[in-house]
Amino acid sequence: MEMVARGLEKHLKVDQREFLMNSLLHVCGDETRRSVAEALGLMYLKGDIVDQQENKYT
Repeated sequence: MEMVARGLEKHLKVDQREFLMNSLLHVCGDETRRSVAEALGLMYLKGDIVDQQENKYT
């Protein structure tokens, strides 16, 4: 998953990855939230989405 996340981080902005995450969660459901966030290079913590690379709240 780290390789996927790194590739997406290079080609997509944080807001684009957040959009993909929200879109996938509508289809897959909340139980996959952690896996989707990890694959997109995002980290989900207590309702906040954090960009792992920049370590900033978005």
